[in-house]
Amino acid sequence: MQEQFGGRGVGFVPVTSVAAQFRPTIEQKAEGWTTWSMLTDHHHRYTLSGMTFEPKGEKPSISIKTTDRYPELKTVSSLKFLYEKNIRTQMTLVCNGTQDTIRETLKPTSVITQYEQTGTFTEASFSFADTAGFRALGVALEDNSGVIVDNYSLRGNSGMILSRLDSTRCRELNEIRPYDLVVLQYGLTLSLPGKARSPQRRILLRRPLHRPWQGRALLTRRMREACAVSMILRTLMQAVLTTQKMALPL
Repeated sequence: MQEQFGGRGVGFVPVTSVAAQFRPTIEQKAEGWTTWSMLTDHHHRYTLSGMTFEPKGEKPSISIKTTDRYPELKTVSSLKFLYEKNIRTQMTLVCNGTQDTIRETLKPTSVITQYEQTGTFTEASFSFADTAGFRALGVALEDNSGVIVDNYSLRGNSGMILSRLDSTRCRELNEIRPYDLVVLQYGLTLSLPGKARSPQRRILLRRPLHRPWQGRALLTRRMREACAVSMILRTLMQAVLTTQKMALPL
């Protein structure tokens, strides 16, 4: 879709994950972080990624590098860093392996905030200091036009935990990363005998994103791209939902 309608990059990438080393569309490495996941944690407030990260060392770091798995992944024009809590963190950023170093004092915040640099990027290294009260989400490599896809993968859950997504946090995320289409993909456990018509299954497919996205759980009525893109997305969604024996509500 990016080849035909524009847009580049892998989109949002969490600070780290259990599948980071196996992800062929991005190279990433993170050191000095404590991972909180809504799979096991009930104390933090979570948005779509289902994870948040706190420093556990003096100088936590993140390194990312694009790959040539697909032509649209090689370079991007926008590099973003997302965080949700900060007091006075000092960030050092090195882009594209050069000697040029960007030093920033990140904006104090208690809501999801996005730091951005524009240019041409193939890799970036972040390091942080004075991180008391700091909590990060991840990095986004993308263009600011065309088709952009964020793949929020939280392995090892049935989907029921999505009902615990924090509405306020999700609205904050949607302010800086407004989504035109939200696709929910579940594993084969939902297709097992006896579960096809269970109340839990209906909750999974109708409730999880209702409050944060104000009823736009599967597809928004507003599409920023051309009608041709909308039709392709509809076809894709209909194919996914056919396996669940549901019609696409438009």
